[in-house]
Amino acid sequence: VGIGTASPARELEVQGSGNVYIRVAASTDNDSSAIELTNTAETWTIKNDDANDDALDFKSDGGSKVTISRLGKVGIGTTSPASLLHVAGTVQVGVDDTGHDVKFYGATSGKYMLWDEDNNGGTLILSDNVYFRLGNSNDLYFWHTGADTKMQNNTGDLYITNAANDKDIIFQSDDGSGGVTEYFRLDGAGTPTIETS
Repeated sequence: VGIGTASPARELEVQGSGNVYIRVAASTDNDSSAIELTNTAETWTIKNDDANDDALDFKSDGGSKVTISRLGKVGIGTTSPASLLHVAGTVQVGVDDTGHDVKFYGATSGKYMLWDEDNNGGTLILSDNVYFRLGNSNDLYFWHTGADTKMQNNTGDLYITNAANDKDIIFQSDDGSGGVTEYFRLDGAGTPTIETS
């Protein structure tokens, strides 16, 4: 069938001058409108869903797969996305053994978290003055100021544990010649002692 054309290339083809639109309209705002795409194996429905605050739903096997709310929020695995992208399920970024970096930006200029796949076989990088925090109340955090690296504990005791049998905790620092050297260690063999180099 050709509308606006005498030579349709498909079972239904619509042509017109300028921008061309196809409209499927429900009669009231309490109704939904939809298009079904089907073959003998599967039916997909693209629906303006009145039952879900007129969200745009992509459905298959009777269930919603992707939902776009009227606010532009996208839900995958959920029909009620709470953010611009809301995924309810496992997320994979990239393909194993195929290099991809992943970069997350916040609201502050120059602050980000980067997964750099090509840096020493894979490195998680926090930009300067971005905190790596542990605990619900910022109990322990690490950060780099651009000049110094800092660790701060704010709750309870701070335990540093080496659970490897008969192994030490070794403290190293700059040797004044561009390298590092051991300054002291906590000796885990027998009676705990502090040994200086």
